[in-house]
Amino acid sequence: MFWLNNISHTFPLQTTPVLHNITLNIPQGSLTAIMGLNGSGKTTLLKVLSSLILPRQGEVFIAGQNATAYKAKELAQHIAFVPQDFPTDFPFTVNEFVLMSRYAWQTKLFDGQEDQIKIDRVLRELNLWDLKDRLITTLSGGERQRVLLARAFAQETKAILLDEPCNHLDIKNKHELLTWLKREHTRSSKTIIAVMHDFQDVNRHFSDVLLLKHGQLAFWGAKKKALEPERLRAIFETDAVCC
Repeated sequence: MFWLNNISHTFPLQTTPVLHNITLNIPQGSLTAIMGLNGSGKTTLLKVLSSLILPRQGEVFIAGQNATAYKAKELAQHIAFVPQDFPTDFPFTVNEFVLMSRYAWQTKLFDGQEDQIKIDRVLRELNLWDLKDRLITTLSGGERQRVLLARAFAQETKAILLDEPCNHLDIKNKHELLTWLKREHTRSSKTIIAVMHDFQDVNRHFSDVLLLKHGQLAFWGAKKKALEPERLRAIFETDAVCC
């Protein structure tokens, strides 16, 4: 699904690369957590994978094609990106906001009974049905996070990339979100890649782990090996252990 060939990236006005010589192949259907210390390049890598950032060096291939060859609408049929948060100053209802995700498959915005049926299913499954007519400007942080996830799944892409999806969520909603995410992965075989921080959540809900250290790929593979205490101590520079 994703192939990164010798990727490096340095932000303007900086001299130290945030990503350094990363070569990586993530196959279709992977359920992967990206982990590492703050500043290790997790969000930058996720944005490179989603083509939101064009790396200074190297190539990114998505579904066998160079990412630069895709038009925006074509890319939206392959990848849905879920940021940590989104602006709340636009007066859209939850239903309208989620329905926007269907633009990649439509010739007209907000058109199609079939699209609305798909939106309704996702809203019900994420316990957002009672909020569908609420303005997104009135939602709590946790509610907004669930709306972002609903929009991503309603987009019906081959891959969903999530930047810290558990931000703003309490324990109950975090568990429900990750359980639903894993269930949808099993049902649809989507490629799901998420930046995560909690070892227990990763151990329970993900299959593979990608570890970054100082912008370099330190490990990529099965979670059992990734979460070995010795490896975690080396990556996180502390006595962190997976329970």
